[in-house]
Amino acid sequence: MSIRHVASPQLSRVGWGNRLVLTLAVIASLFVPLMPEPTIASVGDVVVTAQVFLNPLEIHASAPFKVKTNTIFTVKAVIRNRGDLSIEEATAVIRLPKNVQLVGSSKEINLGTIPAYKNVTATWQVKAKNEGKYVILTSASAKYKGTVVTGQDAVLVAATVR
Repeated sequence: MSIRHVASPQLSRVGWGNRLVLTLAVIASLFVPLMPEPTIASVGDVVVTAQVFLNPLEIHASAPFKVKTNTIFTVKAVIRNRGDLSIEEATAVIRLPKNVQLVGSSKEINLGTIPAYKNVTATWQVKAKNEGKYVILTSASAKYKGTVVTGQDAVLVAATVR
C-alpha cells in the first residue's frame, strides 16, 4: 500500500466544508487496499491487466407449469440491471426443446438500453405439440462498461392432453 501526498497551493483556498469532504476522501482512500489491484500478472515487458466487477445482468424466467398440448402459453423473462450504470445492446433469447414451438415472434428480442437498477420483460408465445415435460431456457446478454455480460434461467413445463 502506498499513500501519496500531493501539496497544492490552491488547497489553502479550500473552504471548511470542502476540507471536510477532502478529509473524508483521504480516509476513504485508506480502505482502497482492501480492493484487489487490477494488475494480474507481469512477465518481463508484458503486463496483463483485468477489470473485475460483479455481473449486473440478472434474468428470471417464468411460465405456467401445467399446460395443455397445442395450446398457446406465455414464457416471460424479467431482465434486471443490478449495476450502477446502464447496460447497452441488451437482447433476450429463448431456446426451445423439440416438440415445443414459438408462435408468432422471433426467438431473439432486442431490449436496447436498460438503465441502472431497472427491469425489462421479454415475452414469447409458445406451444407444446406433444405430451411431456420440457425445459425451456431463456438467456440475456448486454454490454456493461464495454464488456459483454450474460445470464440465463430455465423453466420446466408439463404438457398434458387434458
